[in-house]
Amino acid sequence: MNIRTMLPKDKFDIKSVEKLAKRSNDELREILPELMEWLQDGNWPISKPVEDLLLRFGTN
Repeated sequence: MNIRTMLPKDKFDIKSVEKLAKRSNDELREILPELMEWLQDGNWPISKPVEDLLLRFGTN
């Protein structure tokens, strides 16, 4: 399965983030720029779950 098909569809698509959280960091690395777009507005329901997902990468 192409990981890009798992990207969130809208700012309420938390289920997609939950599915992505089950993937390895190597798989997620490919879609990091797209995931970061969901951090644009901290008021979006999806913002915090995406932030938590990205924190797995640390500061490296």
